[in-house]
Amino acid sequence: MQLALFEQIKNCLFLLTNIAIICFNAQEGSLINVKGNLKMIFKAIRFLATRKKKTKKTKRHGISNEEKAGIERRRYPRLDMKIAVNYLAYSSIDSMQEYQARTKNISGGGVCISTVNCITRNTIIELGVKMPGYSSIINALACVVYSRERRMDNGFDTGICFTNISSEEEKYITEYANRVIQDTNMEKSEQNN
Repeated sequence: MQLALFEQIKNCLFLLTNIAIICFNAQEGSLINVKGNLKMIFKAIRFLATRKKKTKKTKRHGISNEEKAGIERRRYPRLDMKIAVNYLAYSSIDSMQEYQARTKNISGGGVCISTVNCITRNTIIELGVKMPGYSSIINALACVVYSRERRMDNGFDTGICFTNISSEEEKYITEYANRVIQDTNMEKSEQNN
C-alpha cells in the first residue's frame, strides 16, 4: 500500500516539475504551445489519479482454454504494421524531448513501438501517428505499459496504452485494423483453395 502511494506521489511531483519547466520556458519565450502542453499534463495527472490497479488473473493449470483454442481475448484487433511515429516522453531524465520511432503493431487501444532507449513504465507520452488514409496526424496521450529489450539489435519494444484519444480516431484505427486483417485472411484463404 505504501509503495503504491509513494509511486503516485512520485508521479505527481514529476508532473508538477514538468509544469514548472514549461512555465519557465514560456517566460523565456522558447515554448510556443504552453497552453496545449499544460493541458496534456493535466490530463496525465487526471489519468494517474483515476486509474485502477489491474488485478492479476491466475491460471489454475498453466494454459487457459481460450489460449488452447487460439482465441484472441483483446478488446481491439492488433495489426502488425510499420508506421512512423513522433512521441514526446514526459520524463525528467529526457527533459520532454521529442523522438521518432516506428510501430511494430497498432490497435484502437494502443501501440507497440521500436525505440532506441528503454522508457520507464507509467511514463506519460504524447504520441503523433500518421495512419494511412487518415487526413491528419492522430494525436493521443498514452502511458507506457512495458519496455522490453530486443536481443537482436539492443533496441526496445515499448508497449503503449492510449489514455486519451478521440473516439473518432480510435474508431478509425480499429476499423482500419479490422479491414486489413480481414483482407489478409481472405487472401490467405484464397491462396489455400
